[in-house]
Amino acid sequence: MAVLSKYSEKNALHGFTCYEVCHTWSASCLQAWKAVAFASYKSAFKIYLPLYILSLFIRKRKNQGKSTIYKQLMQVFPELFRSSFFLGTNALSFIMAVCLWRHLISKSFTMANTGFLPGLASSALAICFERQQRRQMLAVYMTNVAADAVYRMLKARNLVRPVPYGEVLLFSLSTSYFFYMYQ
Repeated sequence: MAVLSKYSEKNALHGFTCYEVCHTWSASCLQAWKAVAFASYKSAFKIYLPLYILSLFIRKRKNQGKSTIYKQLMQVFPELFRSSFFLGTNALSFIMAVCLWRHLISKSFTMANTGFLPGLASSALAICFERQQRRQMLAVYMTNVAADAVYRMLKARNLVRPVPYGEVLLFSLSTSYFFYMYQ
């Protein structure tokens, strides 16, 4: 993975197929996409189901019986499926973008065509399926995650010195910045 994370043509992986680098469980891109689709949508549903059930109980407790449980379930399930579709689409479209990029544009694997460009394309596609109200919240959350990943990567490569509680400091600074921008 260290080779894939350095963007230069001399570090590119030449002569490999996406089967050898991305989807090692299946030689067929189409079969791999089917497997990823099934697994990602199933996992997304498992992730979001407890969150939406918990929010349903919180709403029910707030409303104290003002509406029926059936009515609230009818409001929660479309949101649950929409969020699950968002997360599953993100995973599926990422592996599809890696394979398509390799087949259509470039025969080598670099940071751009195995990480950045497929990630950008899959995130842009998936965010279209999420509710408008949740997009800003997701952007704030993912920016914190990305900043933490960049810090850890720089620290692992000895480009920055480890700061005690550096991850906590980074999280605090980025969160305070976004709260400032949110006002």
